[in-house]
Amino acid sequence: MGAPREKLGGQSVAQLREAFESSGPAPLAVRSGDYFVVTRPHGRPPAWTWEIQRRPRPLGVKLSGADFKTESAAKLAGEKALAELLARLADEEKNAS
Repeated sequence: MGAPREKLGGQSVAQLREAFESSGPAPLAVRSGDYFVVTRPHGRPPAWTWEIQRRPRPLGVKLSGADFKTESAAKLAGEKALAELLARLADEEKNAS
């Protein structure tokens, strides 16, 4: 297994926002309770992945990381990515108003 792969940093906030908005009408404010991290095992021996999801509407893009040795490592990385995403979205909303 190589280094864990994360697919959040490669996209700008504007690209993420566009993908979110194209998945349906978006609320004016980011509601952090709508976003959550899911972890899943894959392969043998199991490696762990994380994915940020949103309810009630899907994100429109896949934000994930893979190849973690433990579920707790995947969960920690996913929670860190989620915090970064929410902070960046909140900053963008603040700057837009």
